[in-house]
Amino acid sequence: MIAFVLVQIVSPCSDQAALASAGEGAWVDSHDHLVFHLGSSPKFVRHAFEHALAAAHGGGVVHGDAAGDTAGARPPPDAGEVEARFERQVAPSLVLAARIGPMHTAATYVNLASLLLHDPPKRGATIGVFSYGSGAAATMFSLRVRGTCTIDAAL
Repeated sequence: MIAFVLVQIVSPCSDQAALASAGEGAWVDSHDHLVFHLGSSPKFVRHAFEHALAAAHGGGVVHGDAAGDTAGARPPPDAGEVEARFERQVAPSLVLAARIGPMHTAATYVNLASLLLHDPPKRGATIGVFSYGSGAAATMFSLRVRGTCTIDAAL
């Protein structure tokens, strides 16, 4: 039997600007754990995480702003930091997906279950969840763990 973690939806947000205006900083930096929609394989989650992390830290700015100013751009994290953060923040959510394969609609919530099973967040931890559909809509929200997650040893 799985005892479900109690979560509270903290703040629905549509983009980085919403987080910044709330004083929370970049989405990838403001959560203890991250859960992404799967796409067709875990490698797409890794790419999405890498792009989100680079964007949050000014990476990918080639020519600066409209005036050509690159002074505000920070270099993206080095490869070792990206890998360590991926393993800590994202990888536990992909264990089930690696076994099951593409799931489409269910992917985000199976990945959330994978996180709860393979690296149960501590009370007070935040989980950033990003789900995108077929291009028609996307959802980004934050969860705060308000209880404990216990897993039956028979699983």
